[in-house]
Amino acid sequence: MARVKRRLAEHASLTPEEEEYVSGVLDALYSIVPRRQHAYVTEHYFGGGSNGIAWVESMTHGLASDGDVSAFFKGTLENNPADCEDAEYILAQYKEKQRKGAFKEEPRMEGLAQLRGPWAFVVFDRSRGRILAARDPAGAEPLFWGTTLLSEGVLFASEKSLIEGECVDADAFPPGCIFVSDDFSTQGRLSPICTDPEAAEQRQQAEALCRVESSSQLQGAASQVSAN
Repeated sequence: MARVKRRLAEHASLTPEEEEYVSGVLDALYSIVPRRQHAYVTEHYFGGGSNGIAWVESMTHGLASDGDVSAFFKGTLENNPADCEDAEYILAQYKEKQRKGAFKEEPRMEGLAQLRGPWAFVVFDRSRGRILAARDPAGAEPLFWGTTLLSEGVLFASEKSLIEGECVDADAFPPGCIFVSDDFSTQGRLSPICTDPEAAEQRQQAEALCRVESSSQLQGAASQVSAN
């Protein structure tokens, strides 16, 4: 176990009970990961509630944090418009929209429909108790979600099997959609990231062609992430 890099970033407000719950869920996910990958598992606790994430280190997985907001990104943005990591770009987009107070009016993030490549992300804003998740229109990047059996929590994972034992309704996250929870709640609104049906169809066709050309490579990279 000396080689295992299960790094833990704890917030001061995380209570022992909350830490025990999150640790139990993450440990269960950790046990499913192939032994050869154990040395590359990273864990991150957001604090201020039972919120944490675990993933296998990879070039296509990234976590960015700024204050109370963290964004976990998996996949590859082929047209990232900023000179930064993909997770940092998503985090910056969320914080800009939040700064403008736009989430109260519309549960969307401008620009997501224009992003190319396989991608999915989950954002957690601890200060507002808000969860935000989205997936590319073609569904090229796997993402599943469900509500926990013993609480009102929400689990996200790259494989359905990783959360089936903890959720009553584990299912694929809808491609081309964004979920924004109400503040301090796991309930919220699920909306399409593109409001123009014709543009959305054209985007899906383009993404589908891209997915066929690189599906085997994407499947190998995407199957290694589990997130709570």
